[in-house]
Amino acid sequence: MTWLNFSQQYETSGRKKLDGYSAADFEGMDAEELKKAEAMLIKDAKELDTSAFQGLAILKTADGEAALREILGQATAPGLVHLYAAKALYDITEDEDFLHEMMQDIESNDRNIYEQAVVALAQTKPSEFQFEVMKFVITESSEISIARSEAAGALIRFFGFPPFREDRTTERQLLEGKLFSATVGTIGQIIEEIKQVAQQRGYAIP
Repeated sequence: MTWLNFSQQYETSGRKKLDGYSAADFEGMDAEELKKAEAMLIKDAKELDTSAFQGLAILKTADGEAALREILGQATAPGLVHLYAAKALYDITEDEDFLHEMMQDIESNDRNIYEQAVVALAQTKPSEFQFEVMKFVITESSEISIARSEAAGALIRFFGFPPFREDRTTERQLLEGKLFSATVGTIGQIIEEIKQVAQQRGYAIP
């Protein structure tokens, strides 16, 4: 059944293709199936299918990492191939050099690249680097933007809050709303308020 899940995602197109792979698409595969899936994804990755980058990040194999490093080395920054290759490599290695690579895409003057880069960085494991960039995004982005919304969510998660789908409390929504509307002058106070709530909930504070 798992191979069927993988093959259905592999063969899909449009929005569903862009949604990418999940760990569930590979669960239950035997070694031979995993090797076959890896080869298919490496082939597609070399053809610059960015959804394949994500699949390789889940598999975390040496050959997949090598292919992504080669792709990143040849990619133009800023650009979506560069962005998603760097993100996949960070997901595999947790080497912050790849977060700095992603910054080249966040600094793009192209709104689409910029917003996708902010979303991608917001989806990485919480880190001090991510935290500082997300603060900057909130105070520098236009008031109504995807980037600002994603940055607010990332800052909340930095203090131990679970993803929004797991915590839809009024308290959480109010905190995210305050972040979404923050300015250079108010963001520090709002972050202190979030830290206090995180402590009250028993979350580990960085």
